[in-house]
Amino acid sequence: MEKARFAMLFSGGKDSAMALGKMIEAGHTPVCIVVSKNTSGYTHMHMIRKNLLNRYSEALGLPIEVVKMRDKYDFEIWEETVKMLIEKYKIDALCSGDIAFEYSIDNQKKIAEKYGIKTFSPLWGIDEESAIKEVLKYKVIVKCIGKSYGLDDIVGKTLTPELIEQMHSHGLELTDDTAVLHTLVFDGPIFSHPVSHTMRKVFTSSDVCMIDII
Repeated sequence: MEKARFAMLFSGGKDSAMALGKMIEAGHTPVCIVVSKNTSGYTHMHMIRKNLLNRYSEALGLPIEVVKMRDKYDFEIWEETVKMLIEKYKIDALCSGDIAFEYSIDNQKKIAEKYGIKTFSPLWGIDEESAIKEVLKYKVIVKCIGKSYGLDDIVGKTLTPELIEQMHSHGLELTDDTAVLHTLVFDGPIFSHPVSHTMRKVFTSSDVCMIDII
């Protein structure tokens, strides 16, 4: 396969980290990470603070492009971003950590095809056993989980085989990328050093339980 210069659509979570690792293993070259943030200044879904994003950039040794969007599927802004990435970084591909969410990957492909670049989703269709093997290479902390799973007590904990087994007993799998499960990765093969962080208060609502990490 022809090797690509790619921009990584990065959330800080397990899927984007594992996908980045897979691309590097395959000999492709990452040139930047791209993160979307909401109008409040936090990243979409994972709610990462700006200072923590800078730590990711340092630990990965990659420049970061933070894109302000109305919502994470603001494809008009994504299209503008892709044009900027091609001009600034000379990319010929985008990479995402999508596993099974067709709406997301289909729209990425449409934009990429319009500008003549490729898309990669190296985790697409990965089975649970393979996902577990891959995720345990990293230090992964549960950032947010849906209240419906009855797993509020795992927020702030590091993923281990035992914790994953507990999740399975509640009907939650790592490969369900439409579930309300958000994680942050703080160390692993793609990092030059661990991302320093501090765990703070746990917030709960009627829908989710989330920990603030700075």
